[in-house]
Amino acid sequence: MASVTIVRRVAFALVLALMVFSLPAPPALAQQEVGRGEVNGREIIIYDNGTWDFAGGGLGGPVKARRDPCDGLVKVESGNAPLSYCLSSDNWLENDPEGAFEGYYRTRTDDIYFGVIVEKTQLRLKQFREAILKNARQGAGTNDVRISHEGQISINGTVWQTIDYVAEISDLTLSFRNYYMSDNDLAIQAIFWTEAHTFQDLLPQITAVSDTLNLDFNR
Repeated sequence: MASVTIVRRVAFALVLALMVFSLPAPPALAQQEVGRGEVNGREIIIYDNGTWDFAGGGLGGPVKARRDPCDGLVKVESGNAPLSYCLSSDNWLENDPEGAFEGYYRTRTDDIYFGVIVEKTQLRLKQFREAILKNARQGAGTNDVRISHEGQISINGTVWQTIDYVAEISDLTLSFRNYYMSDNDLAIQAIFWTEAHTFQDLLPQITAVSDTLNLDFNR
């Protein structure tokens, strides 16, 4: 069965592909503007470390969630970061953690896998991205790691970077979606993966979980 093959063949490759803590942490640099947006009718400046501030001064971010996104789901809290996320017990099962994963899950139908990695290091986003892709190539044993989409999204008030990529591992073609951010001397990744031909159909189940990612450095 392909789903079992995914777990057995990919788990350790994923550990290699997604760990970045072995890289030397770069020196802390001044935050840089990466974009602008609007909160409650006021313009905000978004910085490369995932925080924000009102243009012209004011209370800075990250914006804190104003509601509990779980709403009847199972709330999972990280033991290594002020991070929580929500899973449906009807759809998700917990696996024993593999390697660097502090949380490792699969759907009951064995078609989507999800892992969370928290590392105690500060990374500039450009270096974080390069490390993810470099180690993905090493983990897959090939340079053929194809980026299909990159973006930036605010989830419950925290700005996350996203990167979707496709990798050939053994005889499988897998699609990954990686949400990543670095702030407060932490580098955090939430990674989903599935077989490439099912990725778009299963994306709503992926975003149902990613939409509940909640970081609160004040807790």
